[in-house]
Amino acid sequence: MTVTNTGTQTASHATTNQAGEYSVGQLIPGTYAVKTEATGFQSELVNDVKVNVGSISTVNVTMQVGQVTQQVEVTAAAPVLDTATATVGTVVGITGQSLPAFSVSQAGALR
Repeated sequence: MTVTNTGTQTASHATTNQAGEYSVGQLIPGTYAVKTEATGFQSELVNDVKVNVGSISTVNVTMQVGQVTQQVEVTAAAPVLDTATATVGTVVGITGQSLPAFSVSQAGALR
């Protein structure tokens, strides 16, 4: 989270603990903006937070789940197409493995 003095534009940063609590100390009196950000959540901005001498200012923020965006890019070459017969052909490559040997009688049994 970022706490920014709106008069001087001086920013202080803090991280919440596991309970979601935070503390930013030694702020000069003035008006502040509090911005919270977290992965997977929408950022929240609270303006006009007053900090006075000898007092504690409390800002409670409820984080809203952000939109999940995913971009998938697929690139592939067009398959080889025999336009005369509409047959599609492709080459299969296997590396690091050996194919099992079949006898002619075994190949017929696989059909």
